[in-house]
Amino acid sequence: MKKEFFQYYVPNEREFNELWKECYFVFDTNILINLYEFSSNSREDILKVFNNIKDRIWEPHQVIDEFFQTRIDKIISLPIIYDKEFTDLETSINTFQDHITKTKHPFLSSKYQDKINSYLSLALDSIQKGFDEQKKECICLENDKILNEITSLLKDKVGKPYSEKEMKVIQEEGAERYSKKIPPGFKDAGKPEYLKNGYGDFIIWKQIQKFAKEKKSPIIFITNDVKEDWWLIKKGKTISPRTELIKEIKNNSDVNFYMYKLENFLNHYETYYKKVKSKYEKINLDTFNEIRGLEEQKELINHEKMLLEEKFNFLSKQRNEIIHNKILYEDENSSIETMLNFNERENLQKSTLDRDKKRKIIEERLYKLTSHRNNILSEINTFTENVHKASKYNDKETLKYFLKNQNIAQNELQNIENEIINLKKLLYINDVINDKQLEGYQKNSRV
Repeated sequence: MKKEFFQYYVPNEREFNELWKECYFVFDTNILINLYEFSSNSREDILKVFNNIKDRIWEPHQVIDEFFQTRIDKIISLPIIYDKEFTDLETSINTFQDHITKTKHPFLSSKYQDKINSYLSLALDSIQKGFDEQKKECICLENDKILNEITSLLKDKVGKPYSEKEMKVIQEEGAERYSKKIPPGFKDAGKPEYLKNGYGDFIIWKQIQKFAKEKKSPIIFITNDVKEDWWLIKKGKTISPRTELIKEIKNNSDVNFYMYKLENFLNHYETYYKKVKSKYEKINLDTFNEIRGLEEQKELINHEKMLLEEKFNFLSKQRNEIIHNKILYEDENSSIETMLNFNERENLQKSTLDRDKKRKIIEERLYKLTSHRNNILSEINTFTENVHKASKYNDKETLKYFLKNQNIAQNELQNIENEIINLKKLLYINDVINDKQLEGYQKNSRV
């Protein structure tokens, strides 16, 4: 059974040891780019590990292409993050100082208030100096030490690019796979052109399989991509690499495959090399803590994106149903005025019944639209909060995603508001015209 369904089994200790002994290590673009976000001590720790295994590192051409496409934005964004963090802190402290100064609290003397303000001002000055010192550690474009390290590490270890003809065939294959939600990469559909319009992950995957087949060696892929087109995720918990990936590379390249996030990779590195080497690069606890903090922050943003995407899809579906019902409603009844245009006594009762039917339909639609409007308002507030978060960390891709969906939601809200107004008008026409008809009939009856 295990041989038939191998992709569902987590390797045991012996199998992991064999995998680590024979594999090539492939680092995703985000692993290389994230080196710019770590402190110098943590970065040094990580690069020591990379250099210790450099004879068994190989990188797909697409990974390095993406690295150079995103590197400059990352370097430029780092000082901005410090500035935004300090501005937020300064605003909070100033707000508090204004509050205690303007509010005459009975238990806080003026002298003690002045002391608090003085302490806070000194603390803010000290923090600003600390931030300025940290900013000096930021890598600059003119002297990019990380690029130099990566260049040395990956000398003669990068695959060749696909030809234009090959790339076209691969993107066509990717489009078909994405339509069927076949991993990896289908969550990236619509990404920028430099990421091959969302096919970047699939191109990386194709290049990995080609290399694995040529070398007849298993692959360990290290990525901080947390999306479900790479990982099997159940109820928010990451279980393992997608089983489809393990099966596909085994079938196509006849090799084993496994994946780690950076923190888990470093943990397994220590565990493995303790057994096989008397000397190995030990990793500081502070490095693990820093990596974990960065991974948790990115996972939180991606989880929020996923939840918002699900909610937005639900709201869009609800909106489409409302539009569909409106079309059916208008086809059945071309206009309220036509339906209510009755002068004969024998039609008056039917008109009144139709009016009540119309009122019920309109009120039901009003209720649904009002509920939908409240959901959209909630979504806009959530999008706004996440725009602030993404802006704070200068995460351009995430910021673009939230701004785009915020605009869509705002347009949706405007459409709903307009439809609610129109329905209220229809409700008024429905009631007033029928009341006037009844009044006219009663006058005619008296005559």
